[in-house]
Amino acid sequence: KGWSYIVAKRHVSLSAEGAVAWFDEQLDNAILGRTRGSGVLVKIRGDWKVAQYVLSIPIPNDLAKKVVSLIVPDAKEVLGR
Repeated sequence: KGWSYIVAKRHVSLSAEGAVAWFDEQLDNAILGRTRGSGVLVKIRGDWKVAQYVLSIPIPNDLAKKVVSLIVPDAKEVLGR
């Protein structure tokens, strides 16, 4: 089973020939809260295919060092803490 995301906001741009689209979106998820996605779609024989997609979780600047220290080995040395 996949997670459910609800689109809060989405922007889509098309290439001049209409065969490539790129987008960014804000999504809501019951577990992760507000997330962000971005990607590129390519139209192949009339069907849109995902060429690239990135899902990210925004981290406020004041929490960034703490989050890095939790996920990166030896982050305290790298961050000067």
